[in-house]
Amino acid sequence: MPTVPLPMPRLGMDLLSEDSRLPAGCVRRAVNVDIDRDGQVAARGGFVTRFAGGRFVAIGCFAGRCWVQRGRDVMWLDTSAFAMQPLLDAASAQPVATAEVNGDLWMASSGGLWRVDGRSWRASRAPVLPRVLPRVAASHAGALDEGVYGVAVSVSDAHGVESAAAWLGECRTNAGLLLHDLPVLPGLRWHVYLTAANGDVLYEAESFDAVAAQMLLGRLPSGQACETRGLAPLPGGHAICAKGGRLYVARGDILMFSRAFRPWLYHPAHDWVSFAGRVRFLAAMQDGLFVGDDRGGWWLGGDDPQNARMQLASPARALAGSAVVLPARESARLAQGLTVPCAVWLGETGYQLGMPDGTVRDLQPGRLSLDATQAGRSVHVRRSGMSQVVTLTNVYEPRALPGAAVDLF
Repeated sequence: MPTVPLPMPRLGMDLLSEDSRLPAGCVRRAVNVDIDRDGQVAARGGFVTRFAGGRFVAIGCFAGRCWVQRGRDVMWLDTSAFAMQPLLDAASAQPVATAEVNGDLWMASSGGLWRVDGRSWRASRAPVLPRVLPRVAASHAGALDEGVYGVAVSVSDAHGVESAAAWLGECRTNAGLLLHDLPVLPGLRWHVYLTAANGDVLYEAESFDAVAAQMLLGRLPSGQACETRGLAPLPGGHAICAKGGRLYVARGDILMFSRAFRPWLYHPAHDWVSFAGRVRFLAAMQDGLFVGDDRGGWWLGGDDPQNARMQLASPARALAGSAVVLPARESARLAQGLTVPCAVWLGETGYQLGMPDGTVRDLQPGRLSLDATQAGRSVHVRRSGMSQVVTLTNVYEPRALPGAAVDLF
């Protein structure tokens, strides 16, 4: 059968070629490549699969080791032996949030708050008092002045982490006090606080291992004043950061903060701030704290969170969890004269730079428009001389943005 060529149209106008044609040296999609500011394209380094399977939701490094979260299990990752060692049960399959305080790693989830020791690499929760507390009664033994004494107790673990103190009541004596019905708590120590006779300030009187059923209090207290009465264990949450010896934990639309140098305790009646909608990110700076919510990015200035100066730093909403704090050496390249860390997060108008003084700069003004209902995780990387912030999002639709990156320099 002979081939008959079809005649091509001789009339008409080409309206598509110029719109779809790319200039020389341009590409439509750049997958797994790095493009520098001069337009040079280089293949991006590949990866090696260490562990197959699903449900991996978080990863991080601490004290020279790598940890991963699979479902609700957080494990140390041994890349040399291709093995995982259990660390803790996060009580939730949502990604844990982490912050470092004084050489320890604190992990937060909706199920609680854990401390990972920087020397032993073991995780523990702050100690709490048992539900059944000991009782106090007058004793004929001892050398206390006659009067009414107030009594409170707390417990501490082997690392010196002390629980909140609980009030046991008042008791009149002219000799001593007997603390009885003490629960046995292996690995913990009791701390007993007394007032002076007819006084109202508690001071530490005794400290002993929690292995005895009773203890005689027969001398005036000579220790430090009790500062933990009325406090409670700091709850877990979905975001956490550390500043000035405190932990800041976001749980829903509430930002809670611990007492200074007691990052596991807070006052439930005073130590919190309410925001509009779920808190999207936390980023601690030298002179304050950036907090994202449904209204935009907020700046809490100062070192005292109870009296912080709160002001709207940016009306652009951020993708939840997308903030990362850059080290001082990277900040110095972004803004002349900067010698302290700054923060970067991905918002609905693109990447934003949070300065140490609470001001915010757009790094990509007018170039991006994103759906702020997404969530993401950001990391700062340096590859082949380039400093980048890379963000992966939790949206997998074909038309959605699976990730973004910005070159810092």
